[in-house]
Amino acid sequence: MICFNILSISSDKTKINVSVQTDIDSVFTSLKFWNKNTFKDESKCIQLNSKFIQDSNKEVFTINTSDVNIEGDVFNGIFFLEFGICNSVDDCIDKKRLGVVANLMEYYDCLLSKILEKNPCDTKVDDNILNINQTLEGVKLGLQLGYYDEVFNLIKSLDTLCKNNICISCKSACTKCNEFSNKTLINTTYINNELL
Repeated sequence: MICFNILSISSDKTKINVSVQTDIDSVFTSLKFWNKNTFKDESKCIQLNSKFIQDSNKEVFTINTSDVNIEGDVFNGIFFLEFGICNSVDDCIDKKRLGVVANLMEYYDCLLSKILEKNPCDTKVDDNILNINQTLEGVKLGLQLGYYDEVFNLIKSLDTLCKNNICISCKSACTKCNEFSNKTLINTTYINNELL
């Protein structure tokens, strides 16, 4: 059994905080990292086995953006961590468990921007706002249920719906990003501990 005590993106989005434990007679032996573009492609996974001390059944560490070659020095998007353990009692039967962390703030910024652009006196329903909101809800539900291919398709839809608002680290020619530059990440998503 693998239990995630903490599996979350830090509030400054520069690291993933990890606290995991397993059965008393087991140790963690492998850790693979993927993003949404490389998920389950073994040739593109990043091995992070060196993060484990392996002196007990508990491990606590951080994953920095530099550990996993993240551009822009912040974790934006969806990331997968596959933990493997070895049980010494069962002649090292390898067991695995997948954890997911996500920072969807760029899409929430997009939604908020679209809402703020809308004239409050206009009673007409804005389909774009509804589509972005429902697609974001679909992403969260898909992550919870493990429908990752569907989540990737929904993210593509969000990219299309928000194409005028999306900019990574607000360094591009994006006019909307500066409005939200002082935001604090308060809703980091992680799945196995059920915070969404």
